[in-house]
Parts: sequence; C-alpha cells; structure tokens
Amino acid sequence: MADQAFLKYYTTDSVLNRYGGTLQSLYSNHTPIRPAGSYRFYKLVASKVTYAVGNNEAVMSAIPTSLRSYVTPGYMQFRAFDLRGYPIALCLGVKMTRGDASRVCIGGGSNNNIRSCGDFVGWDGGYRSRATTYSPSSTGRPLYYIDSSILIFTR
Repeated sequence: MADQAFLKYYTTDSVLNRYGGTLQSLYSNHTPIRPAGSYRFYKLVASKVTYAVGNNEAVMSAIPTSLRSYVTPGYMQFRAFDLRGYPIALCLGVKMTRGDASRVCIGGGSNNNIRSCGDFVGWDGGYRSRATTYSPSSTGRPLYYIDSSILIFTR
C-alpha cells in the first residue's frame, strides 16, 4: 500500500515540540473548536514539509482552481477557518493565506450548519461546481482525494 501513496511528506522543524509535544497540546492551545472573526488567518500554526513522494506541483494540482492563489504549498497548517468563521482542523500540504479553508483542509465542525461539519466539509465543490474523479473544479477537490486515507504519525 505504501507504494500507492501519491503524497508523503514530513516536517523537520519539531513543530509539535514547540506546542507541547503532542497534537492534543497543540490543539488545546490553538483550538480549532470555536468560531473566529476577522482574525481567521492571524496566529496560524504552520510547518514546512519535506516530500518523500510528490511535490508542490502535485499538491497544487488538486487544489480547487478558484482557491489556488490563496494557498501556499509545502506546508502543513494546524487550524484554519472557513468563510463563515467555522474552524477547520488541518490543512495538508498547504497553508491558507485567505479564502475558504473548508474547500482545502480537513476536519470541520459546526453545531448550526450541516455543510460546515465533517471530515471533508467542502471538498465536493458544493451544488454548483462538482469536481471529477481526477480533476478539481473551481471550488471542489478531485474525488480521488476524498477516497484516500490520511495517516498522521508523530514521535
């Protein structure tokens, strides 16, 4: 299975050590649980990645076309927010500079809106912009990303 991965990357800057040593401590101090206001991209926690498989071009080829100018590839971002201020837990392979993180990142949650809750909240592109199996739409990820497994290992 490992040889079928289309992206594999790791951080080398000890990002977890800077935030208490675990994902739990990082998210306890930079919680993605509460909605944000205008400070959505202030104090983001992002770490540069080194690719074992794939590259920045492979990451960007799966980003919805209307959001490509709002992301920087080559990072793993812990905590982001959608346009309504609802939290998104993790941006894989990119950091958001603005735009709708629910279309790019994983792990959203909202008590008020079903479209803001779930692992792959906005990856389908919504009702007007459907992605195809291998190509993103203007607002949705390729469907093969949704069928993928995401494994996070820490030490």
